[in-house]
Amino acid sequence: MKHCRVFLAIVAAMSTSHVLALESNGYTTENGLTIIPILESGLRYNDNYTRTSDAQSSTIFDVKPGVAIESDRNGNRYRVAYQLDAGFHSNTSDDNYVDHTFATNNLVRFTTRHALGFNYAFLTQHDARGSGIASGDALVANLTTPVEYKTHVADATYIFGSDNAKGRIEATLDFEDRTYTNYRGSDVLDTTFEDYQQIGADGAFYVQVLPATQLLFQLDYNNRQYTKNSRSGDSQNYNEIYYLTGAVWDITGKTNGKLRLGIQDKKYDDSSREGSDNFSWDLTVEWQPLEYSTITIDGGLRNEDADTEEGDLDASRISAQWKHYWLANIYSNLGLSYSRKDYNSVTRTDDTSSASIKLGYELYERVDLVAGWRGEDNDSNSVGYTYNQNVWSLNANFAF
Repeated sequence: MKHCRVFLAIVAAMSTSHVLALESNGYTTENGLTIIPILESGLRYNDNYTRTSDAQSSTIFDVKPGVAIESDRNGNRYRVAYQLDAGFHSNTSDDNYVDHTFATNNLVRFTTRHALGFNYAFLTQHDARGSGIASGDALVANLTTPVEYKTHVADATYIFGSDNAKGRIEATLDFEDRTYTNYRGSDVLDTTFEDYQQIGADGAFYVQVLPATQLLFQLDYNNRQYTKNSRSGDSQNYNEIYYLTGAVWDITGKTNGKLRLGIQDKKYDDSSREGSDNFSWDLTVEWQPLEYSTITIDGGLRNEDADTEEGDLDASRISAQWKHYWLANIYSNLGLSYSRKDYNSVTRTDDTSSASIKLGYELYERVDLVAGWRGEDNDSNSVGYTYNQNVWSLNANFAF
C-alpha cells in the first residue's frame, strides 16, 4: 500500500488551485495514459450532524467513486479527474446530498526556463444544515435541505526560471464564480445575496539562498463582485491586496514547508464599510523525523467574508497531525486543531477546537481500512452558535 496508496485532495472552492493528488500504479495504456479508478466508502455515526444546541443524531453512509487520467511526457504533465460524493442519512432523506467534482491540472514546459500551468475545476457542492451559510440554531430549525451551490475556478500561471535557478518568477491570473442553486428568494435564507465573481492576479519571486531553501516575495490582488448588495442595502464588493514575504524549503527525507508573512489590505466599494489593513500569515510544514512517522502543521490568519452575518471576520487557525506506522501496514493518525473567528460587524466570537484519532490497516496493496473518532467543540458568545459534536467512522478506500 506504501507505493499504491491513493490520496484524493480536492482543495476547497475558495482556493484558486484545485489539485487531484494521487499515488497509484493505475492502468497504463499503450499511448502512455495512466487511468486510476478510485472508490472511497464510509459509515459514520454523528451525534450532532446539524451542529446545534439541540443535537440531532444520524448514521450516514458515504460513497465516493471517481477516476483520474494522467500523462507525464518530457516534463509536460496533464491530469483530468472526476469524483462523485454522495451521503445518505439513516433518519432523514432530506439531508442527503450528491456532490460532483471535475478538475484538470496541466503543466507545459516550453524550455527548461519557460513553463505554463493551467488549472480548472467545476464543483457542485453543498453546505449541510449547521455549516457554512446554513449554520446556527435559528437557520437549522427552518431549513429543510442542505444549501447547494456550484463553483467554477480557473487559473493560469506563467513560470520563468528552472527549478534549480537562483531566481524564479511566477505570474498568475485566476477567476472564480459561485452561484447558489436553491433557497433563491427564500424568506428563511435568500441565497441570491451570496452569489459572487472574483478575479485576481498574483506575482511571486523566488530567490535561492540555500541548497534547499528559497526566499519568497509575493503580491496577490483580488477583486470580488457580489451579484446583489447586502440585505441592509450597502455594497458587498471589495478589493484586497496581500503584500507577502517568506520562505519555501524542501530538505529531502526530513522536512518541507512554506511560510508567508505580510499585510492584507482590504477596501470595500461602499465607503461606509470599514475595511482592514491587518497582519496576515500562513504556514504549512511537513516534518518526517523517521521514515515511518510524519508530523504536519498548518495554520494562518486572514480577514474573510462572514458566512452567517453581514460584513467580515478575522479568522485564525492552527492544526497538527501525527501519522505513525507501528507496523508495515498498521498506522495511527492523531490530530488537533483550534480556530478563532472574530466578527467585525456584530459582537460575536467563535472558538472552535477539535481532536481526532484514526487507526488504519492497509489490507493488501490497494485497500485501506480506517476506523476513527473526531470531536468538535464550538464556544460562541452569540446565542445559537454553541455546540458539541462527536463522529465515529469506519472507512474503506480502494485503489484499483
